[in-house]
Amino acid sequence: MAIRVPLWLVLSTFAAFALLLRLESSATAPPPGLEPGELPTARFGLVHVPKTGGLAVRHALGDRCDDIVIERRAHSTAESDVLKVGLRPLVVLRAPLERLQSSFDFWQQGSSELSALSRGNPQATLLLKPARRLPWKSFLDGLLNGSSPHRATAQLIVNAPQALASWAWSAHFHPLRRFVDKEDPRSVYVCYSRRLLAQRLACMAAAVGVRCLFNATGNVNPTRRRKRAASAEPVVPPHLLAPLQRYLSDDEAIFRRHCGACAAEASCCHSGRDAAGGAQGRRPRDLHSTFPVK
Repeated sequence: MAIRVPLWLVLSTFAAFALLLRLESSATAPPPGLEPGELPTARFGLVHVPKTGGLAVRHALGDRCDDIVIERRAHSTAESDVLKVGLRPLVVLRAPLERLQSSFDFWQQGSSELSALSRGNPQATLLLKPARRLPWKSFLDGLLNGSSPHRATAQLIVNAPQALASWAWSAHFHPLRRFVDKEDPRSVYVCYSRRLLAQRLACMAAAVGVRCLFNATGNVNPTRRRKRAASAEPVVPPHLLAPLQRYLSDDEAIFRRHCGACAAEASCCHSGRDAAGGAQGRRPRDLHSTFPVK
């Protein structure tokens, strides 16, 4: 007599077995793109937080830097991943509100190097269609207000799956804690500046003993931005100020701990431990990391 096994039971068993194999392999295999065997002399691993000048860092490093490992799959690495393979995390931090608006602009407009990808792909034809003309303030309202008429569109933007995206997806809107998940004493944090990033990287390298020469770089692969009537600085409607502060509170706390006293014009803005193991940081005065209201 044949025994009939329900299809759902077969599929569930197979899925559970596949999950166990995946968990076992992930527990033993090094994170993607951070295999120390490739660069046996490397001591640092770059944690590429989205919209913090990752391409500018690559440009500044030139073709090769044997002291720093850079991930092969974009935005796939956290501090804990770097620490697992015995490297020191190197993280570039950007003011949370500024990073949020840059992610929004990048999602809608692409960038100077990625604009060619905006034709004939799912992100352009399916995802962008309802969101292309959404203003920044309407996006904020939809993101922070559950009853907003823009709620569905804002959620579509921040939760876009990578499989449908050609240049921006949900990772660009992940909280900073997704990448800075340890704040380990061995981590080195460099404070982002569109104009001074190369100088700040060079200053950090000299302080912590990174054996790399950083090229001068400007605003590499800049995000395309709509013309704004006044300043390009992100503005927040008054009724959304408190919800936005709550939404970004953890990101803001991390940023302030490591960059909160960095002067806007300072060529040295980093924190961490130097090559001898002591505390290292250049923090002249408070950085403009407030929420402008209009």
